[in-house]
Amino acid sequence: MTRSANRATILQTQAKGKRAKGKPMHTVTKAILKDNQGRDAARLAIKLAALRGNAFAFFRGTSPLFYRTLELPRALIASPAVLACGDLHLQNFGSYKGDNRLVYFDLNDFDESCVAPAAFELVRFLASVLLAGDTLPISKKVSAELVNAFIDTYATNLISKKPRWVERPLATGPVKTLLRSLKGRHRRDLIQQRTRRKAGKMRLIIDGKRTLAATAHDRAQVKAILAAYTRTQSADDSLDLIDSARRIAGNGSLGLERYTALVRGHGKHEGQYLIDVKRAAASSLAPHCGTRQPRWHHEAERVAAIQNTMQAISPALLGAVAVNKQAYLIKEMQPTADRINLPALKGNAGTLNALIRTMAEVTAWGQLRGCSRYGAAPVEALAEFAASTAWRRQITDCAHSAHRRVLQQWQSYAADYDAGLPVLTSP
Repeated sequence: MTRSANRATILQTQAKGKRAKGKPMHTVTKAILKDNQGRDAARLAIKLAALRGNAFAFFRGTSPLFYRTLELPRALIASPAVLACGDLHLQNFGSYKGDNRLVYFDLNDFDESCVAPAAFELVRFLASVLLAGDTLPISKKVSAELVNAFIDTYATNLISKKPRWVERPLATGPVKTLLRSLKGRHRRDLIQQRTRRKAGKMRLIIDGKRTLAATAHDRAQVKAILAAYTRTQSADDSLDLIDSARRIAGNGSLGLERYTALVRGHGKHEGQYLIDVKRAAASSLAPHCGTRQPRWHHEAERVAAIQNTMQAISPALLGAVAVNKQAYLIKEMQPTADRINLPALKGNAGTLNALIRTMAEVTAWGQLRGCSRYGAAPVEALAEFAASTAWRRQITDCAHSAHRRVLQQWQSYAADYDAGLPVLTSP
């Protein structure tokens, strides 16, 4: 957290418009502002504007609100505990290069990860399908088919008890198209796109879309974090900082302390790299799932450990370090990291169905890898759960209820935002 974020905060009205005197904000909006207290003001403003965009964007950026207001029947709360990414939705799957230098399609966001009953993950994902259906848009009939396709494929793969993976030769449908499109993307091209020469030195481009300028304190903080990380590695894995910037990325985490670092590596990391340095916050799911959590040394250790377990192959660079009682994730920014372009699939029910089935497979395989790890249930319990049928209707009903609730929450928030939303800023 920056020095300014540690000071007392003040309320400042956005330029969108001034709220009518005496007009109260909805409870939903107050909760969102409270959830985001202490975040970087510039990036928080970007997040609050994004939440106004549509109900799916709102859903993606408000997982704490989602879990606080989620109601599940006891039978679903009693579903087997799994390693959960904690924020399972359509945009949290994507491509990346593993430490074996092959490119995979898998779960790719574990900020909210924890040990939780499987039902929490399923309801959140299926709610995302219904909300995305409103945005694309697709018919209610197609949305229902996608929900059933996910449930059927997920259950079938759990029953098999055999986790697999998706790489280029094995991919189908839009995932195959995505992975094929990544051929020819190179690290040097990504660095060239994100940097420029200034006075003979390489500097990150500050564009207000991907990056904001770093303060002197920010630069010192990044240097300290990378130095602490380097001390945990071998002598051949050191990273020397060339330049840094505040990073704009994500949705739910937008506004948390996060940096893009241009570094020079040594040994096997020789050359220039872009590194994502991100403060890890507590899981928004863990307090609401009723499951005992492992004792992690810090939040970044939790995220890295669960990601390493659930993904088929770990990313090329994934580390965790604590500095001044704050925990940070260290990741390489890869040219092969990408997501499915959902709007491009609009109107193609068959292609969407193939995509949803792949996501169901990936979800099931990740949970199978986590069986009996960190307190998760054994594989037999998960397979037995999948083979039963009562949960399927309950999961579907809860997803539809969550869908309706998120729509109502978004409408309340949108009205407040349009009326002139107060945001927390630093003096």
